[in-house]
Amino acid sequence: AGQMDSKSPNIGHHVLDCCRILKRIITNFKLQNLIKANPKTTQVLLGHLTDTTCHLLSVDVLSEVETWHTEAFDLMLDIWSNILYDLQYKSSNFPPGTNETARKLAARMIVMYVKNRMKASTDEVKSGREKQDQFHDPHYLDDHLESVAIVARAAPRTSLALLSKMIAERTQLLMRAANSTNNSRFSSSEVLQIREAQEQ
Repeated sequence: AGQMDSKSPNIGHHVLDCCRILKRIITNFKLQNLIKANPKTTQVLLGHLTDTTCHLLSVDVLSEVETWHTEAFDLMLDIWSNILYDLQYKSSNFPPGTNETARKLAARMIVMYVKNRMKASTDEVKSGREKQDQFHDPHYLDDHLESVAIVARAAPRTSLALLSKMIAERTQLLMRAANSTNNSRFSSSEVLQIREAQEQ
């Protein structure tokens, strides 16, 4: 998968179509059946799926009405949900080492996901407007985070360490702000971080 340029004409339609095709293939044929045809392709296939997922998370959001990357990412989450379910309950159908490969790839995706959401939060605070409306819809967000959690559970050590660090940092910052009687004690960057923490 190459780098995705959100400024390219019709790139969103092409990416969405590709992700829909991938989901149809993985859902209809099941990953273990595809692997049986050529077991040596397992790591290559999972690596390409991870690259595509991470590229979608690196796309710059240019408009609040531009949602193709989020739709495509949700499709990739559906694909990974199917794969990780099969790996958990039908691991004997996969070549040795596939679970460990999936764990490392899941860790990479979760790190990218957190960076993406933190950047989106920072951009919204700086601009003073919502850039991705769907993430402010509680129904969409519940379903979305449920899918993300499936990937996160595949790499528990990375996910828990990352979330624990984030929660500790933001809680400490909010407590400092709550206990402070003088906002001028905070630098402009710290004020921005406090606003981000409140949003998050």
